[in-house]
Amino acid sequence: MNDGVKEFNYLLENYWITKRENPDKYYEIKNNLSHFSDFVKNKLGSRIIVNPNLIKLEKIPNITTSSMGIKEFNDPIDYIFLFLILVFLEDTYEEEQFILSSLTLTIISLANTSDINPKIDFSIYKHRKSLVNVLRYVVSLGLIVINDGDDFNFVENNESEVLYQSTGLSRYFLRVFPKEIYQMTTSEEFTLNDPYYDESIRNRHASYRNLLYSPFLYVSSEEIAKLEYIKNYRNIIKADFEKYLNKEVLIYKNIALSVVDDENTAKNVFPNKQSITDILLIVNNYLYNDYKDKRDINDLITISRIQFEELITHVRIDNDKYFSKMYRELDNNAFINIVIQNYKFYGVILENDYNISFLPIVGLIAGIYKTEDENEIKQLELEVDFDAL
Repeated sequence: MNDGVKEFNYLLENYWITKRENPDKYYEIKNNLSHFSDFVKNKLGSRIIVNPNLIKLEKIPNITTSSMGIKEFNDPIDYIFLFLILVFLEDTYEEEQFILSSLTLTIISLANTSDINPKIDFSIYKHRKSLVNVLRYVVSLGLIVINDGDDFNFVENNESEVLYQSTGLSRYFLRVFPKEIYQMTTSEEFTLNDPYYDESIRNRHASYRNLLYSPFLYVSSEEIAKLEYIKNYRNIIKADFEKYLNKEVLIYKNIALSVVDDENTAKNVFPNKQSITDILLIVNNYLYNDYKDKRDINDLITISRIQFEELITHVRIDNDKYFSKMYRELDNNAFINIVIQNYKFYGVILENDYNISFLPIVGLIAGIYKTEDENEIKQLELEVDFDAL
């Protein structure tokens, strides 16, 4: 493995690395930045922020999917609370303490001033539970710490107090945009670090980001030109990903993706070490084998939601004994919903009211259990009709 690969992948897998929480890793990455900083700047068009408090790689995607949301959040109001908390923290200094009630009063004031809908009311249980969920996420990032109290008490009683302390890291949470966000009218504008880059540089950055920051890049037959740069420069791209990331790049007729080795433990790749992705691999196997002859011109498999629910049930009946206790004990409707939600999260499906279309990735990444006696998943590459380059 080349110098800096381990450190670069660690930056990719984490929002940031703070010296306060992980000083050894902070200095390890800082001392190895020279091995991959040029690649980040010239090929990804991304920035690495380095200061005495943290190191952060700005991971700006070109294609937005559900997997890029905050998995800990369950409702749009969670995002509202997150940004209102960030506004509150803007007026705090490093190591300043504050109590929960001062935060909730500020949130209500800001929400009323901004005419936010729905109207925030902490006498409502759902709002209190949502706020605590967001605060726990903020704590996990290291923006604040709990000095005293139990935030769960606030969920049950809106008069309960918790003593927090600001770490000062909130000022680095949001990226710096090239212009005022109020002047931006399209999602594409938010992905540009420099709006004056010429088209060839934009294509390079977009291609590398699509392979690195997205689970995969899929294009329809009408959009095939989006793969042109990757196909034209495939040898350079494959060499870069091998050198800097120890990843393999696979390129097919209408899909491209980077693949990590079996030892990778990242949580944000598919598949990963979480048992739900094992289940998705099994479902992929059944789905592809049952419906591969029904793919359309864009290599999509489209079936009704009812058909998919029946297939998931079939998978469960055949393989339930291999699943973890949590999934074995779910009722079937809950199991089906979790599977479908994770397909959405990883951006593998397109939905309408009655049908679900599956992107061709389901034919590339699927799985079976090795034997009836071993509770171990095996990743396969199934035979597909794509024209591999």
